[in-house]
Amino acid sequence: MHRVVIDGGTGGIGLATARALRARGVPLHLVGRDAGRLETAAAELGETGFPEGDVTDPGLCSRVAQEAGPRLGGLVYAIGTIQLAPAIRVNVVAPSLTRTPLAEAITRNQALASGIAAMHALQRLGEPEDGAALAAFLVSAEASYVTGQGIGVDGGCSSLRAKG
Repeated sequence: MHRVVIDGGTGGIGLATARALRARGVPLHLVGRDAGRLETAAAELGETGFPEGDVTDPGLCSRVAQEAGPRLGGLVYAIGTIQLAPAIRVNVVAPSLTRTPLAEAITRNQALASGIAAMHALQRLGEPEDGAALAAFLVSAEASYVTGQGIGVDGGCSSLRAKG
């Protein structure tokens, strides 16, 4: 089973998520700013990997990736009480079904793909470039005043009703 990194895994939603994943047998790698809380959470969950660090530290991500090991299966970023602004802007790109290798089991079935596309206002499935264009914009200087947003790249699926 692949390890899941939980940044902010010492309290609130992060710790609750860690407990839920641990109950399912998922190996964890906790990350947080408070060494004492990390040690307490790790002991409760039976984990040995729990680096102390702040997300504004430029070396934290590479250190966590190295310590967590090569079999990473996910990242939970539960930092609701941490203020990152103005140093770091956080936005979410939320795509609908997109033609990627991950979705190939669905998209290679033309009848199924067409039926799902018909549920979208734009009457098509997403392409990787759709989400990439938004992500590139969000990290650019042009979006320097955009933060805290969850933006759907979903052909109108989440907010508009397709005809028919």
